[in-house]
Amino acid sequence: MFHYLDTYISGQASQPQRLVLHLTFWIGYVLIFGFIWSKNAGDWQRSLLFELVALPPRMAAVYLSIYWLLPHFLLKKRYLFFLLGLGGLLFIAGLILRGLHYYFFPWYAIGKPTQSFWNTYQIIRGMVLVNATVIVVITIKVLKYWFQNQQQLKQSEQARIESELNYLKNQIHPHFFFNTLNNLYGLAIEKSDEAPDLILRLSQLMRYMLYETQTPTVPLRNEINHLHHYIALEKIRYQEGFQLMFQVKGEIGSQQIPPLLLLPFVENAFKHGLSTQIEHAWVHVQLEITATQLIFKVKNSIPSSPKSNTHPHQGLGLKNVRQRLDHLFEHRYELQINPEDTQTEKTVEVNTSSSIYSVMLTLPLTDMPLTHSPLNTPTDAKI
Repeated sequence: MFHYLDTYISGQASQPQRLVLHLTFWIGYVLIFGFIWSKNAGDWQRSLLFELVALPPRMAAVYLSIYWLLPHFLLKKRYLFFLLGLGGLLFIAGLILRGLHYYFFPWYAIGKPTQSFWNTYQIIRGMVLVNATVIVVITIKVLKYWFQNQQQLKQSEQARIESELNYLKNQIHPHFFFNTLNNLYGLAIEKSDEAPDLILRLSQLMRYMLYETQTPTVPLRNEINHLHHYIALEKIRYQEGFQLMFQVKGEIGSQQIPPLLLLPFVENAFKHGLSTQIEHAWVHVQLEITATQLIFKVKNSIPSSPKSNTHPHQGLGLKNVRQRLDHLFEHRYELQINPEDTQTEKTVEVNTSSSIYSVMLTLPLTDMPLTHSPLNTPTDAKI
């Protein structure tokens, strides 16, 4: 029964289920009040008979209240009309009950049988009895409307957030491809032998971004492979002359992550760290993985004479990824972006004194069952 009530309040009850709930309510009402008033009448059967005869005016008052007064006046905040209508219904129902008492069941009324039909106490008593039933049913109906409204608001908010997330994610595609096509254009002008390899890498990136990122989460290993392809593409573009480290620490299992969250930070490091100066430039990317958490670090050198119209904090990619993080994780993530003063950064080969731009992102990871055997991914890989 409680399951049916929950289903009814949530607005998911079918027509037969609603009928069962209504019948159960009125049968219970007749039995309970028939038993209560039998103490006054002295006869349970006669008391039950009166409750059955008095049921139609009570039901009329209840259903007129919830299907006419409630939606047309109360929910539209026309409170005066609602009160006037409710008062009129209760007065009519009270008169009908008084008529039943006076003409057919005089033994059921409290008071002397010789009282006149227009006895104020008896009429008000009938109105109060009907009003109690109406209030209970209206309360259930208002609760149902409130619950359904909350569900609609929740669904609308969820749809709005999903739409905004898709918009932000889709904006990354043209932003990324624009930069990559510029790289391809430069190699084509130079008639470089690296152009076919770059096109192959680009096709792999496009396949992933267009066909494998349409779900809320993707396997973490796929996202890491995507970063690997992007970094390999950038190596083709810049050739030699800069230092690059890509390191993955920890075991990659069935962890899941929202797609395309990490790429903008790596893209930003190459864009602002290597676009104007290759000599002594470097980019370090590191992922530390546990079963439930990802710590993602990106560091890059800052050119001594950066372009005046660029800044590592700015750009469409980073702005979008911040908004996505806020929507997806709220307060469950930590993002630190710090341009540091000149200091010594220990690299693989030499100690280089330079200005450093660093990003550290800490994310919770979901763990979903794998539908295939895990790949043999090294826990500590460098390129």
